[in-house]
Amino acid sequence: MACDIRVASETAKFGITETLIGIIPGPGGIQRLSRLVGKGRAKELIFTVRRIDVGEAGEIGLVEYVMTAQSLLKKASDIANQIVQNGSITVTRVKFSIDKRGDVDLSNQLAIEQNVYELIIPTKERLEGL
Repeated sequence: MACDIRVASETAKFGITETLIGIIPGPGGIQRLSRLVGKGRAKELIFTVRRIDVGEAGEIGLVEYVMTAQSLLKKASDIANQIVQNGSITVTRVKFSIDKRGDVDLSNQLAIEQNVYELIIPTKERLEGL
């Protein structure tokens, strides 16, 4: 759940099972899951300890890609190769902006994006990209 982009095998199964043994999902599992799949779905999965298959994981936004076991690593590599073609400063700042989305209201989200934009504009990376 802590990954930026999640690629899973078509045979993967998922479950947040900590409540079964009387503890909470650790490190950040509650917050990460609720941000990925929404509060209601996160509560349902954590409260019931229901396990889901990769098809449902894709439907609810827990994973972005479902691949065969043989093509899993290639897909992850392809995504990584696409990302590294872009400006590292820009990718890093956009990641920051997206990650902060859940922490603040829309007005502050827009201010964060404006700040990100202003930080990127004077960079050599941006000028080279243009």
